[in-house]
Amino acid sequence: MANTTIKVYQGNAGPVTLILLQPDGVTPYDLTGKTTVLSVRRDVPKSSLNPILLQKTQTVFTNPTLGEVTFTLAAIDTSNLNVDQYIYDVQIQDISTTTTAVVGIFKVYPEVN
Repeated sequence: MANTTIKVYQGNAGPVTLILLQPDGVTPYDLTGKTTVLSVRRDVPKSSLNPILLQKTQTVFTNPTLGEVTFTLAAIDTSNLNVDQYIYDVQIQDISTTTTAVVGIFKVYPEVN
């Protein structure tokens, strides 16, 4: 499972593109026919006291066999987050399994006008 930092600016919209690799760190996951879900929380563990603050789902992929997924964040998604550091994961789902492919830091920087 890879670990990477996603950096965004508060109030900005835009794509977040990740390459999802299998545990060997080399082989990409084949996302054909799969669903990917990006979830952002304040911290771990998952609980009602630590709700999901941002969640994006993707089912259409430009390069599914290369493990490439792009989540599109709207300005409202990042406006609702305080300038801070969060925890995120990306899960790959199909009919019978859910695999956590990546976890890491989701860092929100202040908007500069």
